Amino acid sequence: MLRFFPFVNKFDLRMGTAMLRPEDLFVDIDNHHASEIRLKSTLLEEWPDYYCQLPPSTLAAQWEVVDLIGQYLGAQFPDKFKFGREGDTAYWENAMEGRKVTWKIGSDTIDGFAPLDFMGRQLQEDLLLLDDSGILRGGQLCFPSGWDLSDKNNRHFLEIHQPLPGMMGPMLESANKLLERLVPGRPLLRLNWGFRVSDQLDLSSRHSQSYRDQLAAVSSRIDASNAGEHIYIRTERQTLHRLPQTRWILFTIHTYNGLVVDELVQPERCKTMHDFLKTVPAPLQDYKLITPFTEKLVAYLANHIGEAG
Repeated sequence: MLRFFPFVNKFDLRMGTAMLRPEDLFVDIDNHHASEIRLKSTLLEEWPDYYCQLPPSTLAAQWEVVDLIGQYLGAQFPDKFKFGREGDTAYWENAMEGRKVTWKIGSDTIDGFAPLDFMGRQLQEDLLLLDDSGILRGGQLCFPSGWDLSDKNNRHFLEIHQPLPGMMGPMLESANKLLERLVPGRPLLRLNWGFRVSDQLDLSSRHSQSYRDQLAAVSSRIDASNAGEHIYIRTERQTLHRLPQTRWILFTIHTYNGLVVDELVQPERCKTMHDFLKTVPAPLQDYKLITPFTEKLVAYLANHIGEAG
């Protein structure tokens, strides 16, 4: 089952953000950590400028991110990570990889990588930097769905997933106010939901056409008896942190995939998904690329609600 379940009993236009509490995970490490780190490494080696864009103007914010994440991981997972300073030298130790790296404080790189790029290679999360006005200025983005850095850099955070259906206007206005009010030490948490016919993590723009082809093929051969065996829930666990020095924002995204059928062991999850999907407006179904299979998935879930009853 999914570690974080993004659905409620009825679709709601509100953004659905909450305070990230001290007991909530900021960075998550799950059973897919090793394989996803390997995948990130491969993508960054083969397409470095596509998956990571960090202009010099982002350097100060990058170092704040290194401090924020390094201190968090060292405190939260002391058996896996160590981070600290000794005089004019900083160090990072990743016991999962058997690796220790040091660098001079004030340098421009860590082990030959831009600071945020280095840190991102240790994590399953994508890491994005927004300036103090909420404009996307760069980051490391390996596992997006339907977009990429080149397409969205230098655009406002709220434009990243444009064009959105018109009904989402109030939600965007509310989200913009949340960004403006974001303060250091009080990060926000949000779960974003989706359904896909693939568990491919990298669904960036260069894969858009191949995914649409796959969507058409899978949607044509599934029905109410087997939809949940072919459709994946794609959950993005997003956090937003105001950095104290630059006042920029760190936006993190951890993507989780899981087959719908695997959620049926908890009947309440089955009913929640069913009731939620029945209330998603048609324009949003189109935007989310779920229209080709929504009715079949709703029928599949209804069948299993009946079985559970």
